[in-house]
Amino acid sequence: MGGPARPSHRDRLGPAGPLADDPAQRRGLFDAACEQFAPFVGLSGPPAVEAPPQLETDEDYRLALTVHMAALAAVDAVGRAGAPAPAGPVRVAAYLLRREREHWTRLYEHHPDRAPAAARIHTPPEVMAQVVHTATLTGPLPHDPAVAALAAAGVTGVQTHQAAGEILRDHARCYPRRRRCPATRRPAEPGSNRSTPIGSARTSSP
Repeated sequence: MGGPARPSHRDRLGPAGPLADDPAQRRGLFDAACEQFAPFVGLSGPPAVEAPPQLETDEDYRLALTVHMAALAAVDAVGRAGAPAPAGPVRVAAYLLRREREHWTRLYEHHPDRAPAAARIHTPPEVMAQVVHTATLTGPLPHDPAVAALAAAGVTGVQTHQAAGEILRDHARCYPRRRRCPATRRPAEPGSNRSTPIGSARTSSP
């Protein structure tokens, strides 16, 4: 159809690098991120969230990634029956890490009312934490190099190629590409690679 191409989520959110040097930009960046994250936590329409009180004055918010993380935490809190959003970048990071681990635990404990059978995993949360840490350092890898990376990192349970393949499949279930949030589609620094499957090219064992 005619007309200009619709901007992608990443174009609308902006890169996750140092984009928010101007404090006046930060509120708009925060609001845009909240709007894009809302569907991922089951909210429809622009969520009613408050921006962090120090958004325009705290130098930690010079990084767009920090603004995106604050937006994600704020929207997630609203999606959880209006729980209070964490205040400050350090508490935001701790909140998101805790929610991430809760996600692995929910899939591992096989709650039928919380996780469909196809999404359930057999890798314990403490092992998944090791896998996620390894993926953060390596980025996405084909299957065999991913298995080698897990073994080199000493990840628990990677005694055989088959066992490693099962762990990689579980990691892919925790971070399916089709459901990644817009601000994490192209990580800008190692700490945001969490959403990229380590064995993304082929997660089934040979």
